[in-house]
Amino acid sequence: MKNCTKTKTRVIFMALAIFAFWGMPQQVQACDGTAVITFPASEDLGGGEYSIDIEVCIGSGGSELGWTTEFDGLNVISYAPATQTSTLGNVATGSFTGNMLNYAYPGGDPNLFGAQNTNTCFPYTVVLDGDPAGAEATFVGINCGTCAGSCATSAANTRTFVMNPPPPPPACGGTFFDAGGAGNYFDGENNTTVICPDISGEPVSITFTSFSTETCCDFLNVFDGMDNTAPSLGNFSGTAIPGPFTSTDASGCLTFVFTSDGGVTSSGWEASVMCTSAVPTLGQWGLILLALLLLNLGLISILQSRYQLAGMPGAYFQNLPVVVSMVMEDKKGMGQQFVRALLFIVALFAIAMLFFGYTLMQFDIMGTILSAGLLAFLMQIIGLEPNE
Repeated sequence: MKNCTKTKTRVIFMALAIFAFWGMPQQVQACDGTAVITFPASEDLGGGEYSIDIEVCIGSGGSELGWTTEFDGLNVISYAPATQTSTLGNVATGSFTGNMLNYAYPGGDPNLFGAQNTNTCFPYTVVLDGDPAGAEATFVGINCGTCAGSCATSAANTRTFVMNPPPPPPACGGTFFDAGGAGNYFDGENNTTVICPDISGEPVSITFTSFSTETCCDFLNVFDGMDNTAPSLGNFSGTAIPGPFTSTDASGCLTFVFTSDGGVTSSGWEASVMCTSAVPTLGQWGLILLALLLLNLGLISILQSRYQLAGMPGAYFQNLPVVVSMVMEDKKGMGQQFVRALLFIVALFAIAMLFFGYTLMQFDIMGTILSAGLLAFLMQIIGLEPNE
């Protein structure tokens, strides 16, 4: 009986403990630097006015009353849109005074303007009375530090960024740097760089010579095409040098998307850009093989005439099977010619890889073997002489 009473008591205490645990409010860490600010390139509107597109992605703590953007040394002339609507359906109304632009939500039910753990993004355009490149912008309210369930400090609720848009895409023969150039890249980057050849269709090749990003949180995504919907070539971070990369897309372009959080930054990367017009693509391999085949057939036709002029029977060199039989009789000679042709093509690829940043593709191997065979056959035909 006593044992039964003790068992019932344990069950009651366990039930109370479970009830108490599930009844406690669930804590959300808001001060984790998850807010992301993006600055694309600004536009010179003339008359000393500049337009800049900004995208604010609210951190995991949400936004209580909207947010304020303060531009250091620059005054706001105009902005758009006039309002911002969150996933909760709450509307923040824009206004500006001097160097401050404010999207304000008056509060209500629910109290939050932007919900926690949604990381919603809000784009807007601001016209300023000066060039924003290199100036600071401070954002307040982007990752609420005082909302229910958030962490005690509100440090992540206020963030200052240097408005350094990514550099323009490098041209063929140029160098691809991160947005920081010779220095470190910046917090909160979300930059897309599309590198295309000077002549459409020529494949771009990118060879990294240095690479360093925060391993956990700052990533470079590479895509084989003109945007981030193209096939992915990998997602890279840390200090291991990625690539090299050569486009196989019809456009010849490669796309690089770099994102960084609000914490540690690093030296970024440096890479060389080459457009490998002298190296055959898959379509060009087809043209090369067709040209070699036509050369073989043309030479056979010429040698037919030579044999006839030499007084040999017309059927002796009359058709392709006879020619193939004649060439293949000298297996040793054919093998030597094949090795010579193969070494010649391999040498061309070695030069392309060492000096032009070319990366071998799967179709290059098959193209090389077939081309070497046709070249060897062509050289063997040239060596044939009529037997008088």
